[in-house]
Amino acid sequence: FDSIFYVNSKGKVELSTLAQIGLQEHGPTAIGNCTVLINNFNTFGNTEEIIEKLKAFLEKYKYTGFAEFDLKYDIRDNKFKVLEINPRQARSSYYLDACGFNLVEYLIDDVIRGKNHRYTFIDKEEFSERELLATEKEMLGIYLSGHPLEKLREHLEKETNINTMQMRQIDNGNDEIQERPQFIDGQYVKYAGIISSIKKKYTKNNKLMAFVTIEDLYGQAEIIVFENAYMQAGDSLVENNIVTVEGRLSIREDEETKIVANKIYSFGIKVRKTLVLDITNAGEEEKAKLRGAIKFFAGDKNNTPVYVKVEEELKSCGAIYLTDQIKTVFEDILGNDKVEIREES
Repeated sequence: FDSIFYVNSKGKVELSTLAQIGLQEHGPTAIGNCTVLINNFNTFGNTEEIIEKLKAFLEKYKYTGFAEFDLKYDIRDNKFKVLEINPRQARSSYYLDACGFNLVEYLIDDVIRGKNHRYTFIDKEEFSERELLATEKEMLGIYLSGHPLEKLREHLEKETNINTMQMRQIDNGNDEIQERPQFIDGQYVKYAGIISSIKKKYTKNNKLMAFVTIEDLYGQAEIIVFENAYMQAGDSLVENNIVTVEGRLSIREDEETKIVANKIYSFGIKVRKTLVLDITNAGEEEKAKLRGAIKFFAGDKNNTPVYVKVEEELKSCGAIYLTDQIKTVFEDILGNDKVEIREES
């Protein structure tokens, strides 16, 4: 078993985890290194008991910093046995990032920013299918368990008139072989897929534009989005959202075919998460911190629209890249009961 703790400079544990090792390296120079760890999985039980014992041990002796415990479970007396404590991040500690927690951020918040976190035991539940596929794509660059659009294949074919494979055929000249090409420059098209990335920039006239990469079942296409279309897209324009694009084809020699968007909107009916922050009774200091946090966590990888709530009124505040750890930042500012994640169709 692998158990990782972060203890702040005041000697208080802020973060802990327990993972059962599923596979280890077998190479002669790598024996003892973990290859697969399953977080919050324990075939023997007693997780809470061993975590509380390790936590109490660290705080009793005023330990500070990283602590990585190597443990084995002894079936002879049904107890965990500690083999060693490493005062550092482990080679395998990156699984905490996959759960939404970054050990280095805890260190920086503690030592540099003078900020402490409430104690958290990472009991991350199993990913939903969509979260699993998004994580596979982010970490490996490919989908392993399937494709997030596969179940929508029939619907996509009915609702669109072009796909990435057809755009690549235009680039390869295959479309020109036909007596009457199926697609021409400037033609109205309807395309759909999942947003992979959004890169924003400003033109010389200080107008906003974006280059949006969208992936369908056949590959990726670049969508050019000018200010009017970008503003109208609103909350639909976030990473991992499935969208429909209406626009015109841009076919240029020696360039990949692109689409200049007129409209972008969420595809069909789908459940999406929004972050709602209740500021009804918040003071000016909390509001200032909140504005700073929203600005800090907003960027090209936004995946969650943000709303502030005053009494019963909701007001849009853009979007951020939301993880479990980032959610705790807003909870630290407003309180747990003032931060809500809603699922909407």
